[in-house]
Amino acid sequence: LAEAKQQIATDVPAIEFDSVSFTYHRHEPFLKNASVAFEPGKVTSIVGPNGCGKSTMVKLIDGLLCPYSGQVLINGAPTMDLRTKERARRVAMLSQVTNAPAMTVEALVACGRYAHQVRQGHLNARDRELVEKALVLTGIEHFRQHQLQQLSGGERQRAYIAMTLAQDTSIILMDEPTTYLDIGACHDLMRLVRV
Repeated sequence: LAEAKQQIATDVPAIEFDSVSFTYHRHEPFLKNASVAFEPGKVTSIVGPNGCGKSTMVKLIDGLLCPYSGQVLINGAPTMDLRTKERARRVAMLSQVTNAPAMTVEALVACGRYAHQVRQGHLNARDRELVEKALVLTGIEHFRQHQLQQLSGGERQRAYIAMTLAQDTSIILMDEPTTYLDIGACHDLMRLVRV
């Protein structure tokens, strides 16, 4: 994976919106001819009021929504042309999460390795190494055997961040990542983003 990351050309935007239009309701464009490019290796924030399209942009990048015109590109490849696993090897996404599934913290973090597994549910040595690294980076290794429902909102958010980090992609999208985090944890998260 490290070799694949090195092969991605740095002169190609990490993410590009090329004249993207999208609508939730017929004849009422939500985004219209949006064009923007995000450089690789940079931390970029999109700031705006609720309902302005931040989450919609994230979902378009991750292939959860399809533009009705234009295209979204990831490292030069149209996102809608990529298979789900291929897209997940390029882009990790931390969504806004409200419900916690019935699983341990470690099992959740291991879900980040799904796109890299040959056989679903079977972690190899590299998978285990990256899961452990993500647990340590987010400071939740001592919660590994706790059920997600036992954690506070901030602890649970750290578990989801660890899952995203375990995915080991060159691009990470975070939709309101500081939800449930106190000010100290927010600063920790910003430090993690820059690692």
